[in-house]
Amino acid sequence: MLEIKNAGYDSARFFYGPSFVTLYKIKILFMKKISLLTLTVITGMAVFAQGDPRIGSPSQSHTPMRTPMAKKTTFGIDVGVNLATYDVKNSEFGNPSLAPEAENKTSFHAGVFVDIPIGGNFYLKPEIYYSGQGAKLSMQQATGTGNTTYNFEQDLGYIYLAPAAFSFKTPGGFMVETGPQVGYLISANLDGNVPPGYAGTGDFKDRFKKIDVLWSAGVGYMSRIGLGVHARYNYGLSNVLNAEDDANQMTGKMQNRVIQIGLAYHFGAHK
Repeated sequence: MLEIKNAGYDSARFFYGPSFVTLYKIKILFMKKISLLTLTVITGMAVFAQGDPRIGSPSQSHTPMRTPMAKKTTFGIDVGVNLATYDVKNSEFGNPSLAPEAENKTSFHAGVFVDIPIGGNFYLKPEIYYSGQGAKLSMQQATGTGNTTYNFEQDLGYIYLAPAAFSFKTPGGFMVETGPQVGYLISANLDGNVPPGYAGTGDFKDRFKKIDVLWSAGVGYMSRIGLGVHARYNYGLSNVLNAEDDANQMTGKMQNRVIQIGLAYHFGAHK
């Protein structure tokens, strides 16, 4: 038993002798250095983050990660949906009882434009586009058996020129726009249950004025890749009906009212 205890003591002395103690001290010192180095790195990163605008609060001495949008002349295309109707002035019809009731009809618009910076965040935006307009109409006429209601659709096609439309854009891409537009009528058609004699004789387009003047205003957003969305309201200032028409159903005053929602792409806007 004594020899076994001595052997155990020798083994313990081997494992817990001077060599083991020296290695253990070296390990403790190494771990302390690692901890100090880690603390130093973390502290340095925290200080860097406070002064870097990309990580912490912005700094005037650093260049921000997100640069402002370039202000340059761009060409673009625009296409979208129209919700069109008329503002019918009943009191100005030769026979007010024949003035139709107008509701929205769906159509489309498509065109091209130029975006020209003119100073600050202001832009001049000349534009030319096609716009399908008109309205869904309902009117009553007296017949031998009483009043008959007619529901039909009036389709007008215009080419509009916006020579002096102005817009204001924020650095983030949001914008407001407004300006006058002048349209030229290129088509006029009827569809549905049309009242007898309503279309008259000859070209139905002759029942409408060739020129339409309106004021447009809207809002929109353009992304950094040049793709944008917009919504605008076109308020007609002209009577669309031809005042020289001698048919009671077509003498009166109606003005275009159009809501346009569209997509636009600015070529070369991405940088």
